[in-house]
Amino acid sequence: MTDPKTTFKVPPPPMPRGQAGVSMGASGAPKPVAESLKPKLASANGTSRSPYEGTILEKWGLSPSLLEPKKALLTLCGVLFIGIVMGAILFGGKKQQVVQGLMGVISNPEIRGRQVGRCGAVDRTLGCILYLMNASRGDKQARDFYQQASDITGLPQYTIELGNVEYASYRIRPGYIAQIYIPPITHR
Repeated sequence: MTDPKTTFKVPPPPMPRGQAGVSMGASGAPKPVAESLKPKLASANGTSRSPYEGTILEKWGLSPSLLEPKKALLTLCGVLFIGIVMGAILFGGKKQQVVQGLMGVISNPEIRGRQVGRCGAVDRTLGCILYLMNASRGDKQARDFYQQASDITGLPQYTIELGNVEYASYRIRPGYIAQIYIPPITHR
């Protein structure tokens, strides 16, 4: 009643503990399995393979001595240095131009050549400059800011008009700044 489908084979007995992975050589001394396979692999390929076959060293014709730790470190540092220099040359920023003062100020010709400070930073008895920005959506003329300058400084509007006669017709675009000269207040 033995059915060929249900027959079991007994596994081979285990090897002794000291001899696992060891085969006997021709001299009777134990020989590691890895050494016994080397000649078989070499004879199967026909030639012995280089451990660097198919690597970048073989493709570029470089010496395997480059993989020694000191030479590899020097090579890596050299490549890193060259990369930093090339990156600085190709992607280095341009020297930025330093702009002093306000941007977008429409210059007042009545102020040129005078040593005048900003209003609020100098005494009221000295002339000063008041900066007002055009915050509207449309263009304005400089004379449109005279009433606002009068409200801020407390001077009558006609005094500001007399100090900025030529500047009154200058056009101030949205977002630009008007430079209004405030004449000095004299006490009599």
